[in-house]
Amino acid sequence: MSLQARQIAEKEILHYKTRTGLPLKTLLKYAGISCRTWSEWLQRRDIPTKHNNNIPKNYYLTPQEIAAIVMYCTENQLKGYRMQCWEMVDKNVAFVSCGSVYNVIKRYNLGKKWAEAVEMKKRGFDQPESRP
Repeated sequence: MSLQARQIAEKEILHYKTRTGLPLKTLLKYAGISCRTWSEWLQRRDIPTKHNNNIPKNYYLTPQEIAAIVMYCTENQLKGYRMQCWEMVDKNVAFVSCGSVYNVIKRYNLGKKWAEAVEMKKRGFDQPESRP
């Protein structure tokens, strides 16, 4: 919630508390705000909320690793993601887990369905149809 919206909510709740004389817990319940959230808002009055979700972690894949995985997987589409993962490790392309390879393949739609993979793999001679 933005700081402006939070300040408006605080102002309105306090305004209705003075006008109606209802307990604060009742007003918070009607507003859908928990008592813990209200107390945190009071402690952080006029300070915007900072979320920690934008901090990159050291185990995130780098853009270079993602690009290397995408390049390798587009060249070897008929292999499974686990085989691709260990081949990338053997060939010094990228050192990531099998799950990370799978997630990149799903994110960039590089995986093939079973039926598509079987059709792509078929390279043999097609017998001519027999005529009666």
